[in-house]
Amino acid sequence: MNTAHLHAQSRVVIATLQGQALALAGEKDPIAQRIGASNTLVRQPGGGWKALNTDWVGVTSALKLALGADSDANHKALLAGKTVLVVGCGGAGQAIAFASVECGAQKVG
Repeated sequence: MNTAHLHAQSRVVIATLQGQALALAGEKDPIAQRIGASNTLVRQPGGGWKALNTDWVGVTSALKLALGADSDANHKALLAGKTVLVVGCGGAGQAIAFASVECGAQKVG
């Protein structure tokens, strides 16, 4: 993915390119690295791009809403003791699996 022609300050990355975006970014957020995918690229002041993943935050917020938890509640116990089945293996699926673990799921498959 050649980003030399992009002049915007940030980009949203579609699912099929999230792994490539992470690999090509000069700077990588630790969470994006753990997930293995980047859905957001942010232009750095000195040039180059920083890879982020914000999908897992959206998943966590959706879980709080669906489970009736306060939006300010700690997410670590939302899925405590639960098993989560993730159907899909792209960048969004990886973010869902990561969010499930972060929310305390006992098993993610």
